Amino acid sequence: MSLFPAYDQKPDTEDSSIKEPVETPQWLRNTSFMQFQETSQVSENRFSAAPKKGHKREKKKSRSLSSQSRSRSRSSSRSRSRSRNLKKRKSKSRSRSRSHKRKTKRSRSRKRSRSRKRSRSGDRKRSRSHKRQRSRSRKRSKSRKRSRSRKRSRSPKSRRKSKSPSDSKKYVKIDMSDGFFKIDPKPDKTLKFAYGINNQRGVPAYKSKIRGVLGKPYIEKMSHLEDFKRFHTKSFVKKFTKFKGVTMCHKKEDLPKSSPEYIKIDENSTTHEDNDCDTMNSDRFSGFFDGDTANYLAGVGGLCTDTEQALKDNESPHIRAKRLEFNAKLRDDPSDVNMWIQFIDFQDEILKESVFDDDEDIANKTLKKKRGEVLRAKALIERKLAICRTAIQKNSRSIELAVKRLELSRDLLDSKTLDQQWKELIFVYPENIDLWKKYLLFVQTFYIRFSVGETLQAYRGAIMKLRQLQEEHAYDRHSDKLFQLEHGILDILSQLIIFLVQCGHYERGLSLCQALLEFNLCAPQFSSPGGQDLDEKISMYEPVWEKGCARVGETGAMGWAYEFQRLHDMSRLYEEDEKAKSNDWEDDILAQPDRKFGEYWLQLEIGREQRDWGPVHGNCEEPEDRDRMVDFDVVHGFLVQFHRPEVQFRLFLVVLSLLGYRGQDTEFSNLSQSAALQRYLNLDQIQDQNFANKFKVLCENLPSLYESEPLTIFVHNLFAQLYSKFQEPYRTKAILLWLDFEWQVVSRSEGKTAVQLKKDLKKLIKCLLKEDRNNLDVVVKFAQLTDEMDGYEAAYNILVTAIQASNSNFMKQNTEAGFLQATLLYRAAAELELKQIVRIQQKNNAHCDINNKNQPLNNQQQQQLDDDDTVHRNRLQWLLVHIGCGRKFTPYTPDKNDVILTLGEAAHQAFVDWIYEDVEKISCGNVFKMAPFVRHSIADVVFFHAWLTRFSSGTHEAVQSVQAIRNRIQAEGTDLHVDRFDQLSLTKSFLVESLDKICLDLLSLHSLANVVHKAQLTQFYHYCIKRHSSSKYFQKKLPLIQDNTSIVSPIWQEILASIQNPRKTNLALIEEACRISITKFLAVFNDETSSQDISPTGCGFLYKLSNLLERCVSQPGLRNSPLIWRLLLWCASIQMTTSSSRHRTDASEEQSREDLKVLLYRAIQDVPWCKALYLDTALYLAKIDQLTRTTTRILGKNAESSSDGENDQNDEERTQIIPGTLDHISELMVEKEIRIRVPLQELDVLLEPV
Repeated sequence: MSLFPAYDQKPDTEDSSIKEPVETPQWLRNTSFMQFQETSQVSENRFSAAPKKGHKREKKKSRSLSSQSRSRSRSSSRSRSRSRNLKKRKSKSRSRSRSHKRKTKRSRSRKRSRSRKRSRSGDRKRSRSHKRQRSRSRKRSKSRKRSRSRKRSRSPKSRRKSKSPSDSKKYVKIDMSDGFFKIDPKPDKTLKFAYGINNQRGVPAYKSKIRGVLGKPYIEKMSHLEDFKRFHTKSFVKKFTKFKGVTMCHKKEDLPKSSPEYIKIDENSTTHEDNDCDTMNSDRFSGFFDGDTANYLAGVGGLCTDTEQALKDNESPHIRAKRLEFNAKLRDDPSDVNMWIQFIDFQDEILKESVFDDDEDIANKTLKKKRGEVLRAKALIERKLAICRTAIQKNSRSIELAVKRLELSRDLLDSKTLDQQWKELIFVYPENIDLWKKYLLFVQTFYIRFSVGETLQAYRGAIMKLRQLQEEHAYDRHSDKLFQLEHGILDILSQLIIFLVQCGHYERGLSLCQALLEFNLCAPQFSSPGGQDLDEKISMYEPVWEKGCARVGETGAMGWAYEFQRLHDMSRLYEEDEKAKSNDWEDDILAQPDRKFGEYWLQLEIGREQRDWGPVHGNCEEPEDRDRMVDFDVVHGFLVQFHRPEVQFRLFLVVLSLLGYRGQDTEFSNLSQSAALQRYLNLDQIQDQNFANKFKVLCENLPSLYESEPLTIFVHNLFAQLYSKFQEPYRTKAILLWLDFEWQVVSRSEGKTAVQLKKDLKKLIKCLLKEDRNNLDVVVKFAQLTDEMDGYEAAYNILVTAIQASNSNFMKQNTEAGFLQATLLYRAAAELELKQIVRIQQKNNAHCDINNKNQPLNNQQQQQLDDDDTVHRNRLQWLLVHIGCGRKFTPYTPDKNDVILTLGEAAHQAFVDWIYEDVEKISCGNVFKMAPFVRHSIADVVFFHAWLTRFSSGTHEAVQSVQAIRNRIQAEGTDLHVDRFDQLSLTKSFLVESLDKICLDLLSLHSLANVVHKAQLTQFYHYCIKRHSSSKYFQKKLPLIQDNTSIVSPIWQEILASIQNPRKTNLALIEEACRISITKFLAVFNDETSSQDISPTGCGFLYKLSNLLERCVSQPGLRNSPLIWRLLLWCASIQMTTSSSRHRTDASEEQSREDLKVLLYRAIQDVPWCKALYLDTALYLAKIDQLTRTTTRILGKNAESSSDGENDQNDEERTQIIPGTLDHISELMVEKEIRIRVPLQELDVLLEPV
């Protein structure tokens, strides 16, 4: 027998002597699986009537109705019993199946004995009627076992009475020459050979009867069977037969010759594509669908025909080329998730001005703009979701695409469904920190479901889940997974603290910082070898918290370990400062006359927010505001024990950053705020609500670090109490941060206070040096602060003395730590000389400007001014040649100039050899331990070599040499977006940025000597800001290098382009650009305050700023920034204030009020938690006299003279409630649970006359 059954069939003709040419079967010539199914079904139907070899022919239909019914019932019983036993064999184990066989044998023997007994009583059985016997056989067939069915199937009588499918009413033999089709329940057995299917189960077969619902468990199938009726069920068949015009075909003769109710199959068609074309082009289907639907069914199209044509006509060549490029890349690599996301974002650019803005008729521009915005939003979302769905089909396990789909569905799905889908995604990927961050941001920004309580609950759930995962990985303290997980938990905690501070709960945020610091740095040493469980530690910390003792940062705090041993000692409870208890400032505000209610409320609310920031506990008086008392239940769910020392020190940095401390990079120094460090410390994701430092434009409602004395003392106590808790090298870094903070406080002080603070700072440095005299980092910091306080000479003497005492040879060091230790003092001395050269250059330039206005200098006087920095140049070169040649250092004297020339070439060659040898194999710097003061030996040696070349050959040669080294490092694989936890990538990124900083410093010093070279500086800065947009150093340089907002400036164009590119978007860079625009506008606006009008120049600056901010709030990465929305409100208030002062009418004031409210509604859709937005709106409404209370107006002339009964009945008709803006803002804040420190009812009581 052949492997292909189709070849074994006999021809229909009986004359076998006539030999016809053998033709290849149709099913072997198919090109698709669907064609294969069709042709194989047709061929099987054709040969079904032919007699098979080795089997008897069918007999004529002469059996009675009873035999037919018995055969039907037995055959159905056999099929059902076999299916049931098949399911049992699949589900049960092998042992249970054996026991089942034994039981089956015993039951079979019992049944045989019963059958013999029944045969002996045959007379009684034969006396039954034919009808009774038939019904009984039907009932038995439903519960008959497999053994019974097998026994009957083996008997020749049952085989003889079995009924063929051709005798059934359901299956009718049809001659395929008539062109009709039928349902064939038989499986296609040829698939076993064509597709390699080994068993019968893999062959698809038509299910004539389905019990229950597919895809559900058996019990659920049967319970929902009544709710799911298929077309073949008996009830549906009865309903179908009751309709008129339906023909039941039981026999072949009943089939009509031609009728429109039947579909004929064209046997001549051989391909599936031809069938589709004939079907779609036929008159029968052409009337059902329109052209767009037909295209959709054919698999083409997307938008409607007119829209698609408009897209093609209006599509620019750039957009078309980019679209084709995306399509080609995704076709070649459909697993590129980033490319899919970029293509989804690219749809905004495709439909931006193609369809909706292509209307030349501008008669009704406002209406078309509104209609276009709606259509644009819907069309874009639907198109993006379609692309996202396709991308998910190609990458089903991609978390980024799943998050993208949820973000796109934000405006389409209801809030409950959207929240449920987010939770389901997190349930699948609980260890993905980025997914947790995005979910928490969704909860925090989704205005419909937002409230402070719900958001805190979501944060608590996230921390609890991640804390469980942390405990699972805590057995290996050095694992990378634990390191990344703890950093992710700290990211979420910092985001939570910012949320608490900005929504008005400053006490809760500060208490959480204190609890985390004490729990991780001040814990007692437990005696057990394995330590204590986390829950046990929390239970031990609770009584210390509830005791009321001074906590970390407060005066007199001793730490958790100290207080835990003295739980019953109640003599050292925390007491609040007397100055903080004073409320005289409130009385002064309430005593001011001619103030409106809204103005009183604003001053009291902001005043309490700035002063009452500390939590109340211990011996403090119980406050009227219960929210100032933070119980342990508030912080209990957020306590986390960090095991890695890097994460513990980063916790300290996070707390300092949230309290307002910011480090600063200076010229010629090492980078402490590089883009790599911003990435590692996650500082680029922090979204402040106001500008840092001294730039005051917006109203500050939070306590300022350098203006609030209690807060400054609190940070000072943090440093003093916690620096000794760290081990090296973190202890030294804490000391450096402490000294830098104290110097920032001193630099902001004036008069006698500044003098006293300088003395205290010097005492502090000496005390710290006594603890560790060999700590060179503290010595260098001491020299830097001495330079700022006492001048260059004192700092120079400190560094020269330290260099002579150490005198370590740089070239003989074999380790990275040895290199850095040897070059530390030399680099500090070189930076000191360069800073002094810059001071002299700036002083010379200032003198030149003054003298050029009065009287020009002669050549001799100008030469005297220019010779002032010669000594510092020589000292710098003397340092560089000594470190290059490895000679023992001696102080510089004027008679050593010839030695500098002699040793210069040898030092230069030594630097070059060392650099190119080390660049070949870059050593991985320990970024995690050194942050934020990261250093690398390559950066230091390139620094020495560049400045030696600068003073010996020139600036151009120095810049070229640095760029050559930078290009070699950059060619080895540095990327704009490095991995956060890859130390080698972070090291290379840090090196590239450090070398670019050296080049920028070289050009900056060169431009001071000659202003003509500033163009070269600007050009190189454009490259730097394009390459390192996240670097704080280059961001701070923006106002100094690019001090205008001209659109033709390449730097400004780069800033605007970064807004549109999500991969380049940086919030800190946008803040610096806004700072420049505001400075330019205020410079013009302050000169025109007398006229109360804005000049065209001022309007231009204000319009540029507003346009920049509107672009920012339309981007996903910037729309959740509180600062950008506050600046947008400020711009609107400036326009309304100036316009209302010129044209002061009731209609204009009402329109200004509505515009501010609309802008507030827009802002809180993206930033609903920010209390400053509500306060800013109230402040700007108060400036235009629109901050009002809700009032009631009486309507009608005789309202007061009417009777009491009529007043009660017609009260609603006689009064009108006019809602006030202040009450409305207060209701919005209460609805979202944002903290209000001065309720309106309390202010009513305070303003009542005594």
